[in-house]
Amino acid sequence: MTNDTSAMDKHNTKQLKLLLLLASCLLCVMMFFLSASALFRDMWFDEALTITTYTTRPNIIRIYFNYLIPNNHIIYTIFLKYWVELWKPVMGYNTIAYRLPSFVFGFATLVTILTCWRKRLGNWPAFITALCFSCSLPFAIYASAVRGYMLCFLLVLLAFDAALRLYQTGKLKYAIYYCAMTLLAVGTIPSSLIAFVGIVLYLMGKTAPKKYFTPRHVTIAIIPPLALIIFYLPIIGMFINSMSLKEGWASSWRSLITIYAGFIVAMLPLILFNLAAFKQLFIKKHIQQTIFNTVIFLLPLIFIFRTPAPFPRLFFPLWPIWIIIIAAGTKHACTIISKTKTVRLSPMALTITLTAVILGYGIASNANRDRLSTAIVNGKGLDDYFSPYYMRPSFAPSKIIKAIKKETNNQPPPIYLSFSSSPYSFIFHGVTLGLDKNIWGFDNPDYKIRQLMPNSFAILSSRDNPQKFIKRFKVRKMTLIKDFGFHQLYYIEL
Repeated sequence: MTNDTSAMDKHNTKQLKLLLLLASCLLCVMMFFLSASALFRDMWFDEALTITTYTTRPNIIRIYFNYLIPNNHIIYTIFLKYWVELWKPVMGYNTIAYRLPSFVFGFATLVTILTCWRKRLGNWPAFITALCFSCSLPFAIYASAVRGYMLCFLLVLLAFDAALRLYQTGKLKYAIYYCAMTLLAVGTIPSSLIAFVGIVLYLMGKTAPKKYFTPRHVTIAIIPPLALIIFYLPIIGMFINSMSLKEGWASSWRSLITIYAGFIVAMLPLILFNLAAFKQLFIKKHIQQTIFNTVIFLLPLIFIFRTPAPFPRLFFPLWPIWIIIIAAGTKHACTIISKTKTVRLSPMALTITLTAVILGYGIASNANRDRLSTAIVNGKGLDDYFSPYYMRPSFAPSKIIKAIKKETNNQPPPIYLSFSSSPYSFIFHGVTLGLDKNIWGFDNPDYKIRQLMPNSFAILSSRDNPQKFIKRFKVRKMTLIKDFGFHQLYYIEL
């Protein structure tokens, strides 16, 4: 009998490993299907700035001490610099080489949910959660971005896992694990500190109030601010100056709407599915956790009175906590539905049904991302979660550069770039396509273009007012050469 049971356990383990492998393959296929086109898109302003200003520094020290603005995601920038140098002989300086790290971090995030969180969430809830996130619009944006957001997401998710292990066992190795992930996360994006507030609140929901100040809880709470101080102390002056820059959205309410709408649209199938477990939130043994989870979801409201309001993408590192909370609800909902007499769906049948729903929803939301952007963001700020301008086919600096080279027989005149045209994108793609970077002229915080060169080109964006441009530079004649959608190329006569 014992041998039969042992053989059955081994068989079940093999089946589970096979199913997890198939699940990983499905995630990879969906991830590539929905994100592949994004991997080959042109660089937008922040991405090109990251490459041209930070990764070109000769060493780690020079990258670290270049923190005049918070665009430098230091840990990510250092990784990116050496990643590109490693693969340069094979791939050269092309967009795919720069985008691959975030794609790898994105896949590693899905694998982390499937492995590190599987025992806490259950096999199928973990898979469904990973699938839903992989099909979301923000995942396609940040798993292809030449920025540190996907890396920070992964680090916060791992830190969350480490915090729970430390909370449960008190072992030193998990304290070291937690310290390392926390230091790397805040060293990538300092605003990820809000995610660690979420982790502390989550653990408070699991703990009796009289145990809030035990060594384990205190350790988990104090490590993140200490990590932030330790990492940025040598550059504290630059850090304070960069954090005090007045960048963001004019409307706090619009920013908040976008923050919450981005998450709701991304995880909508699971949010609706979780309604099956809604009553469970208010039973006595869950009410404390429910209260603290609610506070975690309300954390962005801290910034409601800040002007300008933070960019919605600054809260992306908080998403791992939100997603795990939703995943825990999915676990309860799966249990409830599988035991309901009127439904009687096995966990496997339920998972297959949800998988079909999520795949269909993911394809539909991708097909309607422009409409979602218009309905929710409506041009009130930079869209961070649905269909930002740089994800659209109309944003193509490399196409414009090729057209300029053809128009001028590879001898272009000086070209003025408006700030909203994403000038660093043209500098990056211009260099990769063989143009001298000195032909470009654009305004920046340190220098304003006072006068244009005669018989030059100008590239404006659809956000610019050509009449203001004409008035500012006393342009005699401005001829539209071609409208590229987001950009317009003009010939200027003074």
